[in-house]
Amino acid sequence: MQFQVPQFIETEDKVIGPLTLKQFAYIAAGGLILFLLYYLLQFWLWLMVSSVIGAFIAGLAFFKYNGRPFMVLIFSVFNYFWQPRLYIWKATGTMPKNEIKKGGLSVLGFKLNTWTNPLSDRRERPIRSSLKEKFEIFRKITGDREAARRIDYR
Repeated sequence: MQFQVPQFIETEDKVIGPLTLKQFAYIAAGGLILFLLYYLLQFWLWLMVSSVIGAFIAGLAFFKYNGRPFMVLIFSVFNYFWQPRLYIWKATGTMPKNEIKKGGLSVLGFKLNTWTNPLSDRRERPIRSSLKEKFEIFRKITGDREAARRIDYR
């Protein structure tokens, strides 16, 4: 059975001619603003204002920077200047109290994520003879040694 896989899902649909709905909305809103300003301002002032507003509206509709729309770029610039940029990090060499357990994956994960030195107890250990009590050591067909739990079904 064959299925059609959708392609080009990141591109917007061209709704009105060669424009997407968002592009058309930007151009229509800019055109409406320029139309209203034509009747409110003198012609020479309207030409100067309309060139700035027209360039901004064209940028909103068509310009992309690094594959991101111009509106996202504007929001990123405002957030950069509006939000504080001072980050203070105080390094501590101890583990938080709620992360400490008597061993297990949480301690190992914390050490792997935060310690800069390699862990000293992270080396391959051979199968010890003490495992013979709980486990039985056998050889696979490939010759590798494995430990398996002994189960007695009597």
